[in-house]
Amino acid sequence: MAVSNLPLADRVWNTHAWAMNHGFTDYVILDSVVTTAIGTDGIALIAERFQSMIQAPVKIEKQGPLLTRIRPVDKDGVDAKPKSNMTLKKDKVPRPPNAFILYR
Repeated sequence: MAVSNLPLADRVWNTHAWAMNHGFTDYVILDSVVTTAIGTDGIALIAERFQSMIQAPVKIEKQGPLLTRIRPVDKDGVDAKPKSNMTLKKDKVPRPPNAFILYR
């Protein structure tokens, strides 16, 4: 049984919140050492803060013996897809293959 360590959970949350605010990640992944150190109360604290940060429900899931993942879900429990920030290339004016000769 894991012992609760809320100051460590707070520090782990601050690290993940910084990474999310700067666009490095969309979810929280905790390895087995951190999960054991912060306990179930710490995981619940991180999930609660993550939920209030993104204002959407989150799901805590164990991914094998090594990882715990906290990710956003929609109302139906389906994975929420983050919005893509892809920029489209500006259309280029078509030029013939020998365009250099035209500008001489």
